[in-house]
Amino acid sequence: QPMNPLIDRNRKKHQKVEKDWIEQIAVKSFSLEEQLISQFNIKAIPEVQLRVIRYLILHLDENGYFTGDLDEISVKLKIPYQLTEDCLKMI
Repeated sequence: QPMNPLIDRNRKKHQKVEKDWIEQIAVKSFSLEEQLISQFNIKAIPEVQLRVIRYLILHLDENGYFTGDLDEISVKLKIPYQLTEDCLKMI
């Protein structure tokens, strides 16, 4: 079968990029909290909201569903219920 050096070179380059990408996934295993927080623009979120978001994330199950009680969390963090609910919506 005739070989085309240009196609072969591009194929090898693509295989290397794909292999590097897969290796990076295996090496970098982030917690659910880290993954979710990384999706927020932290500089644009007030500190109090960020604190609530981090606390709410701790109440997500392995499927990403919220399992906590917003009333209890609001009381515990001493913040308005509406703020707690807004933060949950952000997540």
